[in-house]
Parts: sequence; C-alpha cells; structure tokens
Amino acid sequence: MATNPRPPAAARWWGLFAVVIASVLLAPVIGVGWCDDAVPGGTSSCGGYQRSIVGIETNVWIWLAAMLIVVLGTLVAIWVRWRRARR
Repeated sequence: MATNPRPPAAARWWGLFAVVIASVLLAPVIGVGWCDDAVPGGTSSCGGYQRSIVGIETNVWIWLAAMLIVVLGTLVAIWVRWRRARR
C-alpha cells in the first residue's frame, strides 16, 4: 500500500504563510529619528532606528534576508515534494 505524497501546492501555502509572518515580525514600517543639539559647535548628535509592526528593532536588510531564506526554503520544499510526487 503506497501512501500519497504531500502535494507541492501545500508547500506554496506554507511559504506564503511564512512570508506574511516574517514580514509582520521583521518588515521595517516605523521609523524613529532623534537629534541632540548642543551649544558648542560640533557636539550635536543625531540617530535613528526602525521597528516592525510588533516593535522589533529591525532594518530592511534583515527583512530581505528573512524573505530570501523563506523563499529558498519554500522552493526546496516544492522541489522535494514535486520529485516525490513523480515517483
């Protein structure tokens, strides 16, 4: 008795779900900047950071790296399931 392999379409749905979760956790959507002015010249400083919707400090490179990992993982899962379905 042969078991039915999981269809490749299921991996696509899991990949889409992972992209949404990673985007909510890591996409930089809130930017905050600040400046500290000082009277003596050249001693002022400024800075800033970005946060995701849930408040995690992040930047666009972290988000893009997460998207790349999710997409590559999804493509590997689709390929493995497709190969198993052909057997």
